[in-house]
Amino acid sequence: MAIKRVPTGIEELDKLIEGGFPEGGSVLVKGAPGTLKTIFGLQFLYNGAKNYGDNGLYITFNQTVESIHEQALLFGWDFGKLPVEFVNYDVTREADLEGMIVTQVKTSKAKRVVIDSLTSFLARLPISREEFVSDQIYEALKKVGPIPISEDMLLRALTSRFLRRMTGADGTAIYIFEERLLESAKETCEYLVDGIIKMAKIEALGKRTLVVEKMRLTKHDFLARTISVGNKGIVVEK
Repeated sequence: MAIKRVPTGIEELDKLIEGGFPEGGSVLVKGAPGTLKTIFGLQFLYNGAKNYGDNGLYITFNQTVESIHEQALLFGWDFGKLPVEFVNYDVTREADLEGMIVTQVKTSKAKRVVIDSLTSFLARLPISREEFVSDQIYEALKKVGPIPISEDMLLRALTSRFLRRMTGADGTAIYIFEERLLESAKETCEYLVDGIIKMAKIEALGKRTLVVEKMRLTKHDFLARTISVGNKGIVVEK
């Protein structure tokens, strides 16, 4: 049976992954700052809404909705009349941020979802002992046995819980992740998600690259491709 695909809108990347991401899957887009991760997410949503009528949801923690729109307009992506919703959450104020995000995603029934960034979301989780003892998952971990519960262990468990709760949504999700931060959480994410796109920059050569490190249900290679950004977004060079 043919796998339904969700095109990214980046032509050469879609060719590398048999036409797009597997429909309903989750993809981790990771990289250091300045590697075009946010642009990748915006291009994914714009392409879906403009060319396929896919409704989308963009959840941001670090930027205002206005600044996201301004960035999109630099590439001619006007979301004004498209079925894409932009939501900003303040990670320092929302008590049950995880629950709010999961509810938002599921009730929106968005076919394409971008979380920007998963790093910012996880960084505010209760990872100090004083905070995490009040979390229900702490009690669950204690039942494992007489093993000391470290902050690293809890962070992994909380990351796993969030991603598993998100799997109940119908859409294809992109989770943006900042490299070199929260390594234990990243390892957990890499295990649970369906796909991994690594974006990097080689400053000595003045270029950026993209690698498909993982994509379930998809034949692909692991070669780094040079990418550039033009007036219409990201381009993977042939």
